[in-house]
Amino acid sequence: MEELDLQKLKEVDIKDIPLEELVDITDIKIDPNLPKEEKILEYIKQIKNPYCYKYKNFKVKVVFNEDENAKTLEECLSDYIKNL
Repeated sequence: MEELDLQKLKEVDIKDIPLEELVDITDIKIDPNLPKEEKILEYIKQIKNPYCYKYKNFKVKVVFNEDENAKTLEECLSDYIKNL
């Protein structure tokens, strides 16, 4: 998959995709014995769009913050739990 293709997949608006067209991440099966590069390719092949998929009946959109000073997921979750 080329970088241009990944950019197009990244820009997809998940609201425009019917739930039944998304791949359920629980259906993805990767052979743990494959080399890392082949695991990645197999995952992309099965998930079709690594930025948009479903988990059971929920749509999931993966977004990365490109700001190098942004908080990590762990920091965000920790802050959230502290403020409960």
